[in-house]
Amino acid sequence: MDAARVARMHSLLPSVRLIASLRDPAARAYSHFQHNCREGDVLIGKPGTQHADRVIVYDERNPHTRPRVNAFLKAIGATREDFSKPTDSCTSKQFETVLLTRLDGTRGTRISHNESMAFAILERGFYAEQLDVITQYYPRDQIHLNLYEAMSKDMISHINDIQTWLGLPFFDYSPLTRINARGYVSLQAVKSKTDSKPYESLGDDVYQLLVEMYLPSVRDLARYIDKSLLRKHWHIN
Repeated sequence: MDAARVARMHSLLPSVRLIASLRDPAARAYSHFQHNCREGDVLIGKPGTQHADRVIVYDERNPHTRPRVNAFLKAIGATREDFSKPTDSCTSKQFETVLLTRLDGTRGTRISHNESMAFAILERGFYAEQLDVITQYYPRDQIHLNLYEAMSKDMISHINDIQTWLGLPFFDYSPLTRINARGYVSLQAVKSKTDSKPYESLGDDVYQLLVEMYLPSVRDLARYIDKSLLRKHWHIN
């Protein structure tokens, strides 16, 4: 979270109300990775080469990832030509590889956030730290927070809460909802990300690695969201 950008936003829109839907950061990171795979922002070592088991997150639109990728390629003695983009979703094992691989090409047993090749994905899941920056400029009563998992189970109730918080005239969205093929509720005229073909489930061992890394930040999030809700929906202790 760039404090300078938040400061500029506040200088232009000091009275704006902010709404954030926070997802379990471990699940969010995996979803982000799969999105990158489908968008072609992941590089996978070509079969038959010495780099076949390597995976790189490379979002060409993000200028911060380019020097990290170049440093990594130099460290392992590879070039972009040794890699290709996936044609569909990736696997949980490939996500584990990118999480545990460090910039120097070595592989750890735990996720080192700052050194991980998945840094650009992981940094977005530290919600408490991002909210700390935002609340330097916006008071807490101008920020509405909800948990993605809770909203997914009862979308209409959360929409009603947001309408009330914004002071909007009540509108009943319930007749406009649909349940898609995967069992998710969404609005009839809106394309939902959950309409997409499901990708491979995240492995329990990889999920636990992410939980371990994010746990201090998630516990700190209790300053903003009731801890009982975090326990219920994100299964933290």
